[in-house]
Amino acid sequence: MEPGDSWGSGDGWSKVSALIEVAKKSEMSGWSADRREQFLQKVLIRSEKERERRQVVRAFAAGASAVLLLGLLMRLVGVGSPLSIRPSLELAGKLIGHHPASAE
Repeated sequence: MEPGDSWGSGDGWSKVSALIEVAKKSEMSGWSADRREQFLQKVLIRSEKERERRQVVRAFAAGASAVLLLGLLMRLVGVGSPLSIRPSLELAGKLIGHHPASAE
């Protein structure tokens, strides 16, 4: 992959790109072509795992935000508020023949 491909950009990519360039250099004394290839593969695997971790964090944040917004919306509309439960209890008491106020 080259810089600018869809899976890499920004500061994180520049660090990975620098490591890839180090792995590709043939002037590295003591490193065989196989060793350079192994190094390159490890860098690519590590960067892919980091990308997947960031996706999980973003998905969690999006889900948590949606739940909080839904809760706020329900609170603003009045659904699920403690005040709306009392009339429901009184109605249920009338349906079964006794009043919740007399049960207390």
